[in-house]
Amino acid sequence: MKGSSIKTFLHVSNALISVLCVFAILAFLVFPLFSVNIRIRPTAEAVRAVADGKLGDSPLVNSLISSLDENGMKADLSLSVSTLSILRGMFVPGAVQMVDRIDEAVDQLVSNAKVLLEDTLPKAAESAAREVIKSGIASIAGQAGIEGVTPELAGSDPSEAYDRVMDELGPESRKRTEGLIDRIIKAVTDDGATIKSVTDVVVSGLDEAADILSDSGKFTEEIPAPDEEMKREVKEVLEEYLKPFSDGEGKLVLKDKLLEMILDSAAELVDGGSVSMKKTGTVILLGTGGAESRMNSAEKSEEILKSKLKSMFFKNVPTSVINTIHIVTIIAGILIIITFLLLLYPLIRTLTKIGSKNPGFILAAPVVGGIFPFIITVIVPTVAAAILGSGMAARLISGASGMDAADVSAILSSAKITFSSGSLFAFVLAIALLIFSFVYGHFRRKLKRIQNEE
Repeated sequence: MKGSSIKTFLHVSNALISVLCVFAILAFLVFPLFSVNIRIRPTAEAVRAVADGKLGDSPLVNSLISSLDENGMKADLSLSVSTLSILRGMFVPGAVQMVDRIDEAVDQLVSNAKVLLEDTLPKAAESAAREVIKSGIASIAGQAGIEGVTPELAGSDPSEAYDRVMDELGPESRKRTEGLIDRIIKAVTDDGATIKSVTDVVVSGLDEAADILSDSGKFTEEIPAPDEEMKREVKEVLEEYLKPFSDGEGKLVLKDKLLEMILDSAAELVDGGSVSMKKTGTVILLGTGGAESRMNSAEKSEEILKSKLKSMFFKNVPTSVINTIHIVTIIAGILIIITFLLLLYPLIRTLTKIGSKNPGFILAAPVVGGIFPFIITVIVPTVAAAILGSGMAARLISGASGMDAADVSAILSSAKITFSSGSLFAFVLAIALLIFSFVYGHFRRKLKRIQNEE
């Protein structure tokens, strides 16, 4: 290859490398510099151990917790830090940075948790409603003095009491009862469900329940057939209980209202309380509570929870940690600036080499600038997480939140932690340039020899 052809090759290579390095810098700015994703498979046992009774013993809470095992639920918690936030953090006090970091982390955490709840609530609510109905049947049987079903059994183990009643009625009656329960559940969970449509199904179900007892020939004396007065009372009570789950115009919005309840109750837990559901609950799905409702909108409940979580973290972060974060941010910012300069080196050299005899230059700068950020943000954390396991994350979360490290570790025991970074593009480019540098260097040196010979 002649000298002119080599110069053309080097000029074209310089232009291409410069463009790719600029794209690598843009990737740093567009994508998070550092992201950690924690995929947790929370088990019912671990959640109950951590809750230590604070979640209460309502059907909905139990169904939500049980669904973790039944559905193999996965929770993804993602936290990220952007390049621009670090560069900005170099020039602001550590306390302000801490506020920004906690704001970002809590916002992401609550948003991820909300998505998880939205996915699990429908099935959990259906399961809870089914348990409540069966519990109601057991309670009626216990109060009626049916043999083998005492009020104590109905209260302590409603499932066992319900099974005893169904065993006494026979398989055909059990099948009809289960069908009736299915229709009531469908009426409640239907997209177009209203207070009226649900109460109509339940009230008509009273007559069907009486027919089931009559056809079985069992318990007709202990449990009288419903009269109009009983139906009216059931309708009135049910309407009051369903009002908290309506949009104010009679249409049920069960999923949205349950989400509000869970978020409000989580805020109570953050305050150090327990889930009573009294402010936002109803006895139908959540155990003891009132018919009154003082629910927030889902958005307001979410903001309240975020605010209380942020306050909790602020209270538990010592000044020494804030100062350390400020120092780390300054160091990280300096390293980012150095990285950008290394990646800009090809562009600078390309511009300064225009018209020179030998436009070639050493490619070490962009190679180093592309490799070491990825090592720091992905490879090192990944290796550290693999060596230290969930214990490291548990201690960090415990220190920031004030939660017991053992409780956090129970949740994180099945966690899979992965790291990612916007430096990936620069890393791939650096590896490519490292390989290409052998070809590029060969022609750069060859052009130099040709020019020396001339």
